[in-house]
Amino acid sequence: MGPVPEGDTMSTARSRLLLGALVLAPCLAATGCASKGGGPPPSPPASADDLKTANEKIARLEKEFGEMREKVDAHDRVLKGGASESDMAGVAPPAERPPVSGSVLVADLVNDSYTLSRGTQDGVYAGDEFSVFRGTSFVAVVVVDKVFAERSLAVTKMLGGKPHKKSDIRQGDRFSRGE
Repeated sequence: MGPVPEGDTMSTARSRLLLGALVLAPCLAATGCASKGGGPPPSPPASADDLKTANEKIARLEKEFGEMREKVDAHDRVLKGGASESDMAGVAPPAERPPVSGSVLVADLVNDSYTLSRGTQDGVYAGDEFSVFRGTSFVAVVVVDKVFAERSLAVTKMLGGKPHKKSDIRQGDRFSRGE
């Protein structure tokens, strides 16, 4: 700090040094001398309301970005055939649908639940309808309720409050769409 002028105490010297710094700081900032590389002077300090508004906007944008990232990731999994049930929620099937056929792997008549041998990797979507046959005989129409990569779960389609079926669905029955 250097020698203290005669008659000054240490606290007076500190006060003068502080006062000098307070007087010079705005001048240095205005000329850009205080910033590294002689760049533009810093912006004036933001008010508390400005900071609050900016932080709220940042939080909102980060949340929107996260939601968009989740949707993109879910669609990527759908395209790669590794989609989960939650990935398929709200994903609309494409307008052009390829034919799909397979077999009933599990038939739970008590709960009206049927496990089908096709899933997202085969182009199956929640809400798809399949006709079920035993040999060449029509058995029922099922609606896909949940979809996984290699399997899906379906229930009997209801028409007028009644199941749309001629007989009970059994393991080994065949199903198809668009064939």
